Amino acid sequence: MKRRVVITGMGVIAPNGIGKDVFWKSLKDGKSGVSKITRFDASTYPCQVAGEVNNFEPLDYMDSKTARRMDRFAQFSLACVSMAIDDSKIEMDKIDKTKAGVISGSALGGLPYAEYQHALFLEKGLKKVDPLLATKLFPGEAASHISIEFNIKGPVYTVSTACVSGIDAIGLGFSLIQNGTIDVAIAGGAEAPIAPMTFGAFCNVGALTNANQNPEKACKPFDIERDGFIMSEGGGYVIMEDIGHA
Repeated sequence: MKRRVVITGMGVIAPNGIGKDVFWKSLKDGKSGVSKITRFDASTYPCQVAGEVNNFEPLDYMDSKTARRMDRFAQFSLACVSMAIDDSKIEMDKIDKTKAGVISGSALGGLPYAEYQHALFLEKGLKKVDPLLATKLFPGEAASHISIEFNIKGPVYTVSTACVSGIDAIGLGFSLIQNGTIDVAIAGGAEAPIAPMTFGAFCNVGALTNANQNPEKACKPFDIERDGFIMSEGGGYVIMEDIGHA
């Protein structure tokens, strides 16, 4: 018999709100997080708008050593998970860690950081390249750090399935609980893709909007005048549990 699965906690970082209450209020109020790009000069790009998270402070969620070892997308992930755990009120020190899992989604991982490091490599040579680049650039960094931080002993997976990476991760977590493999799943996804070459690649493929004059109204996926999507950064994770465990 398949088990029932419930969501007991949520954590979110988005351009229009950090934390589920602020984010939900922004959604209800129709507040957009899309604006002109400030991270780099995008004046020559066909798309010049994005969803930037401008008020995220990693040290609110982790110590400085941990933050330094992580790419921005992984910082988002760990922060969202911390929020989701607080929201669920699950007592992580009392659960069976062998029956808990982490399933994290990311399409691009630390590619923007690798982009920056490559420029540094070309300018100043190999010795100037961050040795942590080897771990920061791959999408699995987030799941690894989450499992270490919370001492998770069950399955730890990374899902990288383009735009649906995060929702696929949640679906996999759901299935693992439903079939009895684990009792608790930490699942979701994060991205931090706003960098010149990474962003430019999506411009070149023609996927992004050209509605540069009115950024706050550029995101309109079901509108007849939709002309492309808006690249954004942020993350969202949930705590899922077997209903008996919850």
